[in-house]
Amino acid sequence: MSFRWGDEHRDFAVNNYFETAGKSVAQTLRNFRLHFQLGSRDGPCRRTVSMWVKNYKEYGTAEARKSTGRSRSARSAENIELIHEAVKVNPKLSIRMLAKQFHLSTSSIARILKEDKNKSKKSKKKIIKSRLT
Repeated sequence: MSFRWGDEHRDFAVNNYFETAGKSVAQTLRNFRLHFQLGSRDGPCRRTVSMWVKNYKEYGTAEARKSTGRSRSARSAENIELIHEAVKVNPKLSIRMLAKQFHLSTSSIARILKEDKNKSKKSKKKIIKSRLT
């Protein structure tokens, strides 16, 4: 199970690591589990605590840094509006046709239609139904 640890958890782990003289991530994990009343297999892994400590040492904060990767551009406001307009004009357009027309992936088109269906009269399901009838 993946769990996103909050500020309280990160702060406790980093502070506890330095209180134990910065010697033991294992001791920090034991203290973490006791403090938050977790089971022996629950809690963050060693790598997570080590990453929090490393970030604190390097950047002065244990928070996760912003991703340096490529930002997502398919769901821009302009693309969303254009796709919804195209669906309003021709509700029988398939997701594949929309993807080809707007030079986006079919999964991006499907995500736009699904997540922003309140902006359009026709949702992905209605498009599929109209193609079947």
